Amino acid sequence: MRQTGESTNNNKKKIFFKLKIRHEYLYKMMLNTITMKVVGVSFEGRQTPISELTINNALYLKPEPDNRYDSNAIQVFDENDNRLGYIPKQFAKLLKNKITDRHKVSEFKRYGGGNRKNYGIEIKFNY
Repeated sequence: MRQTGESTNNNKKKIFFKLKIRHEYLYKMMLNTITMKVVGVSFEGRQTPISELTINNALYLKPEPDNRYDSNAIQVFDENDNRLGYIPKQFAKLLKNKITDRHKVSEFKRYGGGNRKNYGIEIKFNY
């Protein structure tokens, strides 16, 4: 099946957008500081502790080498040891040897929520 000119252009735009995002992450990584969205925030009751986060809370990173799905997994949790999610898989593999137990997140932003939408978290940390 042959693609139309419009669908080919849409595919090119999607690929360019993905490359642009990866380039921005890699640029931020070169500065030893990275900002990223936390994944897995909608599983295992994680929305409740995320909805209760305030500016006074501290977030931490913790490697999880015994994770049955990914031995490079790095979890994000709060000061009460509530697991909030994970660093995206492609970045966890690159950062696994640079993140120590209870590695502090320097900044975070909660977004979303309300109108039956899930909350999300964006984190920033040095490595």
